[in-house]
Order: sequence, then structure tokens, then C-alpha cells
Amino acid sequence: MIKKKFAGFTLLELLVVIIIISIASTVIILNLGSSFLTTKRSEFFARQMMSLIKLARQQAIFGTEVIRITISNDEYSFFKLDYSLHYPAWQSMDINDPFWRPRSISSNIMVSVHSETNPKSENAPQIIIQPSGELTPFLINIHGTDSTKTYTIQGTQAGNIELKE
Repeated sequence: MIKKKFAGFTLLELLVVIIIISIASTVIILNLGSSFLTTKRSEFFARQMMSLIKLARQQAIFGTEVIRITISNDEYSFFKLDYSLHYPAWQSMDINDPFWRPRSISSNIMVSVHSETNPKSENAPQIIIQPSGELTPFLINIHGTDSTKTYTIQGTQAGNIELKE
């Protein structure tokens, strides 16, 4: 009788290879997904911040108010100049409207501000918006901690505000 030899892989060998491939692909997807999500979060944050700055500019024009925006490492806040006291003072805008509440900045998003004001204290205004619509020229750079993509919000003295990638 003639014996036939079957060439091929055993079921156990196939299962081991499939498990190794699935583990490797899971690790790769998780690593790529993390930086992708951080980039998307950075983009969303930049668009949200730009929209709020534009809205604050409109509020300054229509409400004839001087508005300041202060940006720190972990939050940004909106204030208006209150003349009802004996002397002008900055008052948080969220007292009358919770929409203007301080916004927190996620720990995986990095924000740097470059403006013409030179803050000498921690609460010094970085961006001032006049009732005429003019504002302090500024650049706000936003990027994720593990992302290489940077979003820049640029404001000109004439009041133009745009997002650049």
C-alpha cells in the first residue's frame, strides 16, 4: 500500500499565527487611534475657541462693552469692564449668563498665546475686545500632547479672526 503525505499546516499552527496577527494589529490600531483622537480633540477645541472669540467680539459690539479674554494653561475665561462701581473693574461674564462660564482646557491639549499685551500678573488680559470691534492682535497655537498637527487662531486689530491649520 502507498502512503500519501499531506503537505500543510496543522490547526494549532494556524491558530497561533492568527492570534499573533490579531494582537499585533490591536496594538497598532490602539496607538494610531490615540494620536488620531488627540488631533480631532485639538481641532474641535480650536474651532470651539475661535467661535467663542467671534461671539465675544459680537457681544462687545452689540452690548457696547469692553471684553477681555484671559487664557491660562488649564482654562480660559471671559470678563467685561464694569463701570457701575466707583472705578472700572473687570467682572466675570458668567454672573449674568452661564454661557460665558470659564472653559477648561483638557490636559492633553497644549495652548500658547502670543498677544501685544504684556501681562504682568496672572490675571492680566491677554485679548481685549473694544466696543468698536477692534481687538488686541493675537496668535493662539493649539496642539495635542501626542500630535504633530498645530492649529492657529489668528486675530488682527481690525477684528478678523480665522483658524489656520
